[in-house]
Order: sequence, then structure tokens, then C-alpha cells
Amino acid sequence: MRLPSLLEHQEPYVYSGARYKILSCGRRWGKTLSSLSAVLVGHGPDGKFPGALQGEVVWWVTRNGDVASQVWRALKDACTDVYLHKSEIERRMVFPGGGSVTVKSAESGSLRGDALSGLILDEAAYLPEDVWSADLRPALADTRGWAVHISTPVGYNHFSDIYEVAEKDETGLYYAQQSPSHENPRLDPDELEEARKQLGPLMYRQEILGEFVSGTGALLSSGWFRYFDLEGAFFRLFKPDGDVEYVRAKECWFMTTVDVSASIKETADYTVVSTFAVTPNNELLHVHQVRRRMEGPDITPALRSVYEVYKPQAIWVERNGMGLLIIQEAVRAGLPIRELKADRDKRARAMPLQARMEQGAVYFAQHAEWLGDLLDELLRFTGDKDRHDDQVDALAYAAALLPQETAQPFVVPNFVK
Repeated sequence: MRLPSLLEHQEPYVYSGARYKILSCGRRWGKTLSSLSAVLVGHGPDGKFPGALQGEVVWWVTRNGDVASQVWRALKDACTDVYLHKSEIERRMVFPGGGSVTVKSAESGSLRGDALSGLILDEAAYLPEDVWSADLRPALADTRGWAVHISTPVGYNHFSDIYEVAEKDETGLYYAQQSPSHENPRLDPDELEEARKQLGPLMYRQEILGEFVSGTGALLSSGWFRYFDLEGAFFRLFKPDGDVEYVRAKECWFMTTVDVSASIKETADYTVVSTFAVTPNNELLHVHQVRRRMEGPDITPALRSVYEVYKPQAIWVERNGMGLLIIQEAVRAGLPIRELKADRDKRARAMPLQARMEQGAVYFAQHAEWLGDLLDELLRFTGDKDRHDDQVDALAYAAALLPQETAQPFVVPNFVK
């Protein structure tokens, strides 16, 4: 077996005698390594909570199939010569003595039935709320099994609730630990400092320090809004201190994001086509927006109209049911289409936008007729299942995609004088 040794910063949680352990950690803290140790050889003082190698049945539950595949590869790398049987389809490994580890995805819908001795809830903040309370917690009842909830936080949600329970517990049943990424000695301090500069204060606290940051009410503050207008061939960026920065439009490149509804029902979301200029300093300028209820056949012509004016380097379209059809049709029409995959909840998807706005790196067209509706939606946005958040989605996609894009030879848009 090739199980990596625990690092010093992981030992307090692994050796705790609590049945339920709740860890809020920064990214790259070492969640997978420490969880491997727990599921295989057990944890707690004097092996109080045995693992699969001691004959116990353990599940490792992740938020989606992609993460489950990553965990499964790590498990196979650690157990190359010790298992009796493994099933690639079920992601299950059986060991001498009858113990087993099964890697599950919360997306699969098959989280009921078995009696379990132990559980890892990986990235627990991203799992549906009832996965623990309704599906998994009852599976531990017969064996009085253990559970580890380990995650980078996502605002205040069910994960912060159980962390608070653990933090206040005085019975020894729970253990709570909040740990920043920089506890991991294998991480380069310069990389963490660069992350601090790029993420912004709120997102740095969440993603790197592993702290819970405010997720109640709106996620976006009106104090972060910045505005610009177009004067001749220049964008004028208005700074909070009264200064005005002039940026040549010819020095910017353009991108478009699309949130597809493909329905004209009064209760449906809108289709939103948002176009952005990106300055040499990587500031995001929201230059144009189309927002209306459209049927499928109307969307590609709308994208063509936007492309003829702004010549975006890419038009990003979410790959959902109707979005896939739009992607195929727009590609046939010769448009520079790229696919978006929305694999996280809305709150998490908006975090890059929150960070960029907090840094003052997102600007809105000051005199746009659509600006009022957009700002209202931004201020109301909570990440919950709002009735209409299509404008936020399109803007959040752009903020998240920006680090992936690089400047290409510039094509002057038709609107530039």
C-alpha cells in the first residue's frame, strides 16, 4: 500500500476522538490525503474508528461524478496491492476481512440502503442539504458509525450550520476545525500571496483561509459598482475618487456570454446575451446586453447581430438542454461559439464576480437603458433559487472565464468611431 504519511497540520483532526468531525479548510489544505487515511486505516485515538482495512464498510461521498473519479484514482494509487476486488463501475474496493470503500457521487441519487461504519462527505458545503440529514445519517445508526464533513466553505449554508453545532458542542460527540491553506507546508508561500492579490478580501478569506463569509442577503454591495461611458474612440472609466481613466477601445478585446432560456412563457427566465470589453489592465466593461424571452430559432440571429457589431473573440453558451441545440446551430452559422459547463451552484458560480467587483475591476455602461434592471438584480441576488437571475449568471460567467482568455489580434468593433 502506498498511503502518504499524514502531515503535522492534519494530525489533530485524524486523532480526535469525536464521532463527527467538521473541517472547514482552505483549498489545497490536503483534504484528500487525510481522508484516504481515515477511510483505509481508520482514525481517532487507539484506532477508535476503524477503516476499511479493519473490515468496515465506508463510503466517500462527493458532489459530482468528476470529483468522484478523482477520488477513485487517488484510492487506486494508494491501494495497488492490498485489495481483493475492485469494481470500476461502482467505484468500490473490497479488502481482506470484508471491509470496503465505495466512492459515491451525490448526483447519482443512490445514497440510501446500506448500513455504514463510516462516511467522508467531501466538499460537504456543495452537497445538497438533505444528503446528510435524510440519506446518510440514518445509515450510521445501526453501527454507531463515524462521519467526517470536510470542505472549503460556501458562504453560510447547511455546512456552516453543522460547523456551528460542532463548535458549540461540549459532549465530545463533535469536533470542529477551521484551517487555512497555508498550514500545508507543501504550498509555495509566494503562490498564496499571489492568490491573496487576485481573489480579493472576501474570496481570499473563504477559499484560502477557510472562513465563513457573509452569504445572507445580497452577495454584491452597491459600493462596489463602477461605471464607464464611451467618448469617441475612448472608454472613460470613472474612479471612486473622482479621477477618470481613458482607455482606447482599440486596445481592448471583447467576449460574449449567453444564458439561454429558450422560452417565451411569462414565468420563464429571460435569455441574456451580454458583451464585455476587457481592458489591458484586465478590467471588465459591460458594454452591451440583450435580455428578452426568445424561442430557440430566434437566439442564433440575435447572436449574429451582436457579433456583427462587437466582433467578440468568443461567444460562450451554457451547455444545457436547449443550449446544446443553440451551440450546434450557431456553430453551423459560422459564429465563434464556445461551450460553458455550469457545474456549481449559483452562489459558488458568482464568487469570482464578487471578488472582481470588490477589487473595483468591473464597470457598467453608465447610460445603458438596461442598466437599472441589471443593478436591481445584482443587488437582490443571494445565490438561492431566485425567480430571475439570468443577468447575474451571464455576468458571473464572464468574470469566471476572464482568467482563461488571452488577448488575440484585435478586430475593431463597428461601434468604435
